[in-house]
Amino acid sequence: MGGDRRPTVAALIPVWNGAAYLAEAIESVVAERVDEVVVVDDGSTDDSGAIAERFGPPVRCLRQANRGVAAARNAALQAAFDLPYAEGYAARAFMHETDHCNGKLFIDHLPKMRRDMVVKRFKKEKTWK
Repeated sequence: MGGDRRPTVAALIPVWNGAAYLAEAIESVVAERVDEVVVVDDGSTDDSGAIAERFGPPVRCLRQANRGVAAARNAALQAAFDLPYAEGYAARAFMHETDHCNGKLFIDHLPKMRRDMVVKRFKKEKTWK
């Protein structure tokens, strides 16, 4: 890859009743300058969907009836396949509402892996009470 060009990078976040942590997770990944964040609200009864929708681009929130985390992941992945490819491929990574990106994971590490998709869990650096 030459110059400033890099692949299209997306973070996929399925969420169910994760309002307490979702904003921080989204903020952490948006700070990494990803091209898109796809949040799928899997029938939450809290404000998860509203929290995601308040961000606006590059965050996109999809809502569905509660069908479980696998269905939410699949919905996020399907939505992310609409992304344009740069450098011939795209990197997509799964997160959870309790995960937190710290540093340059998306803009530095994922593109170097040259994969269409990366499934990864990110660990929060705080202790939950």
